[in-house]
Amino acid sequence: MSKHMTIINLACTITKLRKWGEAWKHSAESAQAATARMHQANKDLERAKFITEGLVDKLIADRDAAWTERDTQAADHSRQLTEHRAAFGARTEADAKIIAGLRSEIGAARMAVLERDSLISERAKLQAMVKEQSDSAKAAGELLGWTANESPIQAVERVVRERDGLLTQVQDLVAERDALRAEGAELKTQLERLTSWAAKNQAARETLQNEIEKLKSQTPKQHPVKVGEWARRTTPHIDGTPAGSVQQVRAILPAGTESSTVVYEMQSGSIWAVDYCEPCDPPSHDTEAGKAVAESAVSAEPVAEEIKVGDLGEVFQATTRTLNSDVGITGCVSSIHLDPCHGGFLVKFDPSTQSRRSAGMQAFGLCDVRKVTT
Repeated sequence: MSKHMTIINLACTITKLRKWGEAWKHSAESAQAATARMHQANKDLERAKFITEGLVDKLIADRDAAWTERDTQAADHSRQLTEHRAAFGARTEADAKIIAGLRSEIGAARMAVLERDSLISERAKLQAMVKEQSDSAKAAGELLGWTANESPIQAVERVVRERDGLLTQVQDLVAERDALRAEGAELKTQLERLTSWAAKNQAARETLQNEIEKLKSQTPKQHPVKVGEWARRTTPHIDGTPAGSVQQVRAILPAGTESSTVVYEMQSGSIWAVDYCEPCDPPSHDTEAGKAVAESAVSAEPVAEEIKVGDLGEVFQATTRTLNSDVGITGCVSSIHLDPCHGGFLVKFDPSTQSRRSAGMQAFGLCDVRKVTT
């Protein structure tokens, strides 16, 4: 048992020794390899050190060379900068002079432009003045009657002569005006004297007027009145004319023709017999009735001269009793009678003496016929 265990232990020991030897061998190989690697690393280190030292020297040399070159370049750069600064200063001074010259030239150019604009404005003003004077001269020439074949001096001389003539006329007119003023002053003085005299003699005039009225009242008017005189209605008329109405006599029909008494044709066309009216004075304009009568008399037909049978008459107007075509007919009056249709009087001419035949009734309104001599 013990022997067997010894063998086993010996085998185990041998195995362990074998494993240890293999491990030592392996370690020796590893150490050898490591030594070889160390030697190789030392060689590499030596070689690298050699290379590194050469490179460092080279780098230091290159650095020194670079620094030297840098210093050289810096000196060159400083020198060039100094030169550039000097050149820039000189160029700046020259540029300043150039700029000052340019500014001076620009100022002069601006002044020239302003002067040019001023001259242009003055030229425009002068052109306007020349045009205005030219237009004025043309207008003056037209007013002076300047013709193409007349020189300016001749035109001026002609105008001067005309002016002298006008001055003479003006002087004559002034003298005439002064004479008229003197005459007017004298007339004014006379008017004042007459006014004073009239004021002083107002009482005498009123007294004279009263005497005239008294004389008129003492000599009353009698029938028949004349054409153009006045009559007052004493009774109302069938045509509506009230009593007291005053009218002017326009025509007269003598007694023995159509009536046994004298008959008047009044301004209104109404027929008044002398038995129903009385002669009177013209109405006074101081009353409303008198104003109305006066206005109606003004607007009424004109009063013709009294005409009788046997007189030579002429149709001078046309009213409701006469045709327009009958105006101008003449003839010897053969009869005067009442118009039964329209009222008033109608006149007939002797056919043998009538200048032409009427287109109507061969009778004319008495108010349309006037007395003529030929």
